[in-house]
Amino acid sequence: MCVLREVVVLLSIIVPVYNTELFLCRCLISLVKQIDKNVEIICIDDGSSDNSGIICNEFAEKYDCVKVYHKPNEGVSSARNMALSHASGKYIAWVDSDDYVADEWYQSLKPLLKRDIDLIFFEHYRIENGILRQMRYDKDSKMIDKNKFIYDLVMDTKLRNYLCDKVFKRSLFERILFPTDISLMEDYSILHKVCYRAETIYYLAKPLYFYVIRNDSISHATDFQKQFQGIKIAKMRYDWLSERHMKISRFGYMKHCMDFLISVLRQGKENTWKKEFIACRREICKYIGVLLLSQDISIKYKVKYCMVYLNIWQPICKIWFKVHGGGYI
Repeated sequence: MCVLREVVVLLSIIVPVYNTELFLCRCLISLVKQIDKNVEIICIDDGSSDNSGIICNEFAEKYDCVKVYHKPNEGVSSARNMALSHASGKYIAWVDSDDYVADEWYQSLKPLLKRDIDLIFFEHYRIENGILRQMRYDKDSKMIDKNKFIYDLVMDTKLRNYLCDKVFKRSLFERILFPTDISLMEDYSILHKVCYRAETIYYLAKPLYFYVIRNDSISHATDFQKQFQGIKIAKMRYDWLSERHMKISRFGYMKHCMDFLISVLRQGKENTWKKEFIACRREICKYIGVLLLSQDISIKYKVKYCMVYLNIWQPICKIWFKVHGGGYI
């Protein structure tokens, strides 16, 4: 008598989809051509109004590993939460539908997944205006101490707050949901909580993901209300980790304050956003000593903080933007 053995899913790849028909095939092809029977691809069509849902269905008909769920448009957080509820893999990977993975993505990760590591992160390529740049954390693959990982995650410089360059044990997301009341930095708002649970973390010094910057994407459109909300999220994350006695830097959320000031001044909206503008400057002035003494903050940022503290930031910015056509200072 032949006994059928149930296939254990090692990895669930989650692909939230919304109106990305121009890029979706490239994304899904990069995944299906390299994975095996122990992997599932979960596409959540978040009420797309283009042909994205149809493309997902076509891949599901052709490939048994692809599962598609259609839902009304409620935002990427809702799509991710729905995907988590359907994921059956021991591990979770996140792939944006306008990005794609390297040919050796899965084969490079598979041996590490079998080692029962809680969290794996790897290098990625950043593509903007046709220019490809490799984003490197360190030169060698190795296990990373959790305290160092969390510290670098909060700094958000060489280790970015992305889901797409990390693979997580599914258990790390237990009872943690993406917030559906915000439409920017929703991954940033929970990532620290997920990573805090990890006891073993491995860094793979190999670029495996292509992160494509689209100027029309939601994460790159200027919205001052959402940007200011991002400061609050970063501050809440700092407080949450501090309460758990994690050694972290204030720079992680102070950088958001500075970026907000720059964006407002570049658009000449300092009067419209006066209350928020003053709040950001007050926060920087409050911790100016800590910021200037920090060994992890670059001289460039320290100069910016000094100019804010001395209240000479606005005229200097206006001159800079006039000379450089609004370029980043």
